[in-house]
Amino acid sequence: MLRTFAVEFRKLVNTRAALALLASAAVLAGVFGGGAALTAGPHTDFGQIARLAGTPGGIVLMVMAVLLITSEFTTRTAAVTFTLNPRRGEVLAAKVAVILVMTLALTVLSVIAAALVMQVAPLMTGRHLPWTMDLPRLAVFTATSALMACAGLAFGLAVRNAPAPLVILLVWPMVSSMVSTASPASTAVLDYLDQGAAAALLVEPMGPAIAKLATSVLVWVVVPGVIGTVRLLRGDLS
Repeated sequence: MLRTFAVEFRKLVNTRAALALLASAAVLAGVFGGGAALTAGPHTDFGQIARLAGTPGGIVLMVMAVLLITSEFTTRTAAVTFTLNPRRGEVLAAKVAVILVMTLALTVLSVIAAALVMQVAPLMTGRHLPWTMDLPRLAVFTATSALMACAGLAFGLAVRNAPAPLVILLVWPMVSSMVSTASPASTAVLDYLDQGAAAALLVEPMGPAIAKLATSVLVWVVVPGVIGTVRLLRGDLS
C-alpha cells in the first residue's frame, strides 16, 4: 500500500500542470494572507490570516484531485496503471489517501505562511496583530478543503473527464448564491447542498448542523464516488 501511495503521490505532483498549480497556490497564499494583514480589521488575528492564506490552496487541491483521477482516462494510462497493480480498490484508496494527506499539508503550510506574514506585516503597517487562533474554525477549514478535494476525486471518477467536474464544483457556489438571492425561500434547501456545510457546526445546533454536513457529503462525495467506484471496479478500462 505504501508503494502504491508513493506512486500516486508522484502522479499528483510530478507534472508541469501540478507544479504550476502549486506555485500559483503559494503565490496566492502570500497575496491573500498579506492582504488580510495589511487591511486588518479589529478582529483579524493569526487564525484568520491562516485560513485566508489557505483558501487558494483549497481550490488548487480540488483541481489537482480532479486531474489525478481523470488523467488516468484522458491520457489512456488507466490500463497500464491497473496492469502494473491489478488491485483497483487499492489504487483508488491510495489516491484518496494522497488527497487527504495533501489536505492536512495544506493546513500546516497555511499556518506557516500566516506565521511569516505575521512577522513581516508589522514592518509595513506598524501594527502587531494578535497571535490567537480559533482551532474549531481551523478544523472546519480543513474539513471543507477535504470535502472539496474528495468531491473533485469523486466527480472525476464518475465522469472521467476534467472539465465537467471542475465546472460543477466551481460554478455551483455562484449558482446557489444567485438562486438564494432571487428566492430566499430556497435557502433552507440550498443550505443542505452547501459545499462549506462544515461551517454550520460552528453556528448552529449540533443536530441540524450534522444533518447539513451529512447531506452535503452524501451529494458531493458519496453518490458520485459510489458511481465512479462501481464503474472502475466492474468496467472496461480500454
